[in-house]
Amino acid sequence: MGGASIRWKASWEIVFFQYEHERLYGLQVGLDGTLAPSLSYAYTFNLREMKDTVIAAITAAGWNWRKVFFFSPPWLRWVHG
Repeated sequence: MGGASIRWKASWEIVFFQYEHERLYGLQVGLDGTLAPSLSYAYTFNLREMKDTVIAAITAAGWNWRKVFFFSPPWLRWVHG
């Protein structure tokens, strides 16, 4: 109805929480050759699920998980120990 669109985003940032759920609809060609609007696919992105998986793999390997806010140059490491 509104036409096609393309979106692009590039950034450098620290993301603490992200949750997205999206459903994409499109026109599907039926067996009789007619076009019908239909759900193409749906997905959910939850950053917490990804972080939990990585943390579990690290701790299962015998390492300790330590949260680090940022990676600083050597001369500034006294700030976060």
